[in-house]
Amino acid sequence: MMSLLEFYVNLRKEIFAVIGGVEDSGYSFRWDNTTPNWITKSKLKTVFEKLINHSANFGVYIINRHSDCGNPKHDQNGSDGYVMDRILENKISYRDSRFNWSDPIDQGEILCKCPCSESNLTSKHHVIQDVIFDASANLSACKNIESIIYDIYQAIQNSGNNKARSAIREYLLRAVLKINDAILPVSVDEFIEHQMVLAGLNS
Repeated sequence: MMSLLEFYVNLRKEIFAVIGGVEDSGYSFRWDNTTPNWITKSKLKTVFEKLINHSANFGVYIINRHSDCGNPKHDQNGSDGYVMDRILENKISYRDSRFNWSDPIDQGEILCKCPCSESNLTSKHHVIQDVIFDASANLSACKNIESIIYDIYQAIQNSGNNKARSAIREYLLRAVLKINDAILPVSVDEFIEHQMVLAGLNS
């Protein structure tokens, strides 16, 4: 398994590879040879999928919480009206004490199979994408990874056709700044404050 440092370094490289292609479109459609948003979105989805997979190694998971799907067994097999997807083939319940529960990353009506019954067919029902941390994991690292996940997810949401590319760059650069702080011995803000003190410039 890769170390946390390797995780951050590799992710940083992947984000920079995408940022390099996110340029504002040309004024003339005929001469616009910039990377179209759909290609950027595809690349970001690949980065995001890898990020989610590797984040699990550090105790961070994105898991679907399914609201009522219409199956009578839903409430029987759930908790507080929700049924959760499995984590590494392990069943969990909503607000499972083995995990720290953070804010959802997104939610909405999705066409998918609810895990309340193996015999279920796909159905359109409300699904909430929760971010949870293994209770035994490094909470500080988990929160930082969660914040990076959110930024990259928002970059994907802003990479639709005809959307301004400045928003994509903004979220990706935010993610890079957080990665930089995680890689360095101290954050840039802490370094600046220390240097200001040494120079006698602190207020």
